Amino acid sequence: MKRETKERAAAIFIGLIMVMSLAGFAAMNVVIPAGDGGQTMPSVVDRELSPEEKIFVLRTGRVLLENYYAENCTGCVEFNVMAEVFVSRFPDYMIFEKVKGNETKLQMIGQGGEIRELEHPVTEDELFGVFCELAILQPKECLLREL
Repeated sequence: MKRETKERAAAIFIGLIMVMSLAGFAAMNVVIPAGDGGQTMPSVVDRELSPEEKIFVLRTGRVLLENYYAENCTGCVEFNVMAEVFVSRFPDYMIFEKVKGNETKLQMIGQGGEIRELEHPVTEDELFGVFCELAILQPKECLLREL
């Protein structure tokens, strides 16, 4: 009888280890909803984000649209206005980072850090298509476009 008690205790102990490791693994892969952790970010940012801020955006399941443009870029102002309107439709799903400087780069970063380079001029339909491909958390508009 004493041996059966030890075997049961060992089986329960092994079972608890399995359940707790499964729970730990699941907790590591949880996407933190926007706004948790005491950190919030506007949907349009007029400066370069720090690496920590970019990681925060991606860990919350959002897509990051980056536009680095030169001061003398004429089409960039029009694109920025269009992108701001686009992002305002999906504030819980996307952040728009626009940086005026010497570097020129237009890209979208989404799930798993996947980067998609975009070429000017970009239409709103092209933005929407790339956004839906990269978004982990998708708005209903992305889900309905596949029907």
